[in-house]
Amino acid sequence: MLREPFIHSLVESFPLADFKFFDEANRIASLPMPNGHGELSIHDDGDELTFFLGDITHCHFSQDYLGDGKYSPEAETIEDAVDYLRDLFSDQVVFYRARNGGRDGSIQCPSEEKLSRVLADCNCFVWSASIEPNTEQDEDGKTSPAIS
Repeated sequence: MLREPFIHSLVESFPLADFKFFDEANRIASLPMPNGHGELSIHDDGDELTFFLGDITHCHFSQDYLGDGKYSPEAETIEDAVDYLRDLFSDQVVFYRARNGGRDGSIQCPSEEKLSRVLADCNCFVWSASIEPNTEQDEDGKTSPAIS
């Protein structure tokens, strides 16, 4: 179970975050999302951590199977999950839901090109706001999505 070592890393890595912790079977913690789309809900599913980003999408962090009944260390899984949260809280993770249904997900630190492709078909969000497909121009005349 990843629960106890993950809680320790969570508290140590994000001491100012106002997580609500749970004693439920697999729900570990939650934190309201400032973008107005629900909450981050963190679950321990035994061999993996699952992060629910509001009702938009979810992602998994699990130990990799190395063969011969061996798995990657729990510490690696926890480190990957904490790194994802660091990126999430600093608006470096874009999560999305297709406007016509069927596709959702998240992308850590997407390139402008990849973000533009996803914005063409999806409603996109970062931790603190929605990302609008309308664009802003920089001083070189390049356009980029606007965070609202």
